[in-house]
Amino acid sequence: MIAQRPRPDRFDLALAVAAAAGTVLLVLLGRGLTFFWDEWEFIQARSLVDPSTWLVPHGEHWVTLPVLVYRALIETVGLHTYVPYLAVLIALHVLVVFGVYLVIRRAGGPWPALLAAIVVLLFGSGFENLFWAFQIAFVASTVLCLAALLVLDGQPTRRRAIALLAVLLAGLMTSGLGLAAAVIVGVEMLLRPPWRRHAWILVVAAAVFAAWFLAIGRVNVGSQGNPFTAEALLSVPSTVVDGFAGAAGGVFGLGPILGVIAMIALLAVVAVRAARRTLPARVVATLAGLLALYVIVGLARTEHPGGGAPRLVYFGGPLLLVAMSQLLGIPRLPAAPRPRVAAFGVAAVVVVLSLSWNVTLLVSGANLFARRADITRAMISLELSPPPDRPFDRSKPQVVIPSADILERIVARYGSPLSDDLAPVPPISAEARAKAEAYLFDAGPIPVP
Repeated sequence: MIAQRPRPDRFDLALAVAAAAGTVLLVLLGRGLTFFWDEWEFIQARSLVDPSTWLVPHGEHWVTLPVLVYRALIETVGLHTYVPYLAVLIALHVLVVFGVYLVIRRAGGPWPALLAAIVVLLFGSGFENLFWAFQIAFVASTVLCLAALLVLDGQPTRRRAIALLAVLLAGLMTSGLGLAAAVIVGVEMLLRPPWRRHAWILVVAAAVFAAWFLAIGRVNVGSQGNPFTAEALLSVPSTVVDGFAGAAGGVFGLGPILGVIAMIALLAVVAVRAARRTLPARVVATLAGLLALYVIVGLARTEHPGGGAPRLVYFGGPLLLVAMSQLLGIPRLPAAPRPRVAAFGVAAVVVVLSLSWNVTLLVSGANLFARRADITRAMISLELSPPPDRPFDRSKPQVVIPSADILERIVARYGSPLSDDLAPVPPISAEARAKAEAYLFDAGPIPVP
């Protein structure tokens, strides 16, 4: 049994202060944003009082839990403000930060855990999951994966087994990332003899997912490209490389191109440890889960491939940090002055490089979503109040937002997102209005930056 620390120490306090400051920063960067693209599917096609809409997949994802959370927000706060939606997203992100801290602290001590958690806190490499409230699904999946690892850290008991099953099922009902988490948990359980006798957990979780998929989930297979083609199979290797390179590049602050070099170096360490038969089970499990994720993405998203997409890097980066904490066998700081200073120096260079890269992406990601909010509001404004001399089909869905007829009904019931009761909203720019007009009235390109 893992000994429980009796009270928070200075590292816990430092992380709490950093998390509070990071939360404030993310809230400030997210001011003025609004509902974007996929969010409108949850707004117009799901219902809190209609269970038949809870199980319908979004794309290829089983999203029952995010649907319930999102619809609860819609029914309580409406569309008058985007702040509560972002607040839920940021709260989940903070849970990811603390999850990374707890998992790595058990493997490598407090200093590596604190530094890794701060990198994750400002992980601009995964900016989509920090400014787009729809991504509560992917962020919650990351939380649940880390929670499963924390459960696995203890000795198996009936209570832990039931908790692990509950976490796995919740992950599967949150997004497709739950499949990667299930692979991670399954491989680690099978590699750790004390947990093998609880393999029934994997059977139950697989049976539940299979039942949902065969009954409902398979209807959207191929919505982003046919996975049963040579083209899909050929896209897998590049998606795997992009995924691992994006995660490594984000963690080290090198970017996806140099991230390939970082990933090759890590794989070399993996090979050495495997040859010596000293490769930890968690490293094998984590890499297997990430590999499974990128293979699935490569097969299922042939029309829009990209294992290095920010939404996926957000999942891969923290888990790669978890694997590295065990792979490199990070020791506690040496007592001798010179080695201690050297260790601090190396850690400082890596963390500064990583934070510089990620904070830059964090700001640019916030600016990107601000432009998307500008475009979205321009389209909503024109749909609700079109110029009298510019007729258009009011029943036609507009990809980024619903059709004008549906939008009017949504606004009448839940309020308008053209303003925000809790945050300042900048005026719609002339550029955004011109692009929206070209799209709505002149069959121009989809105006999404």
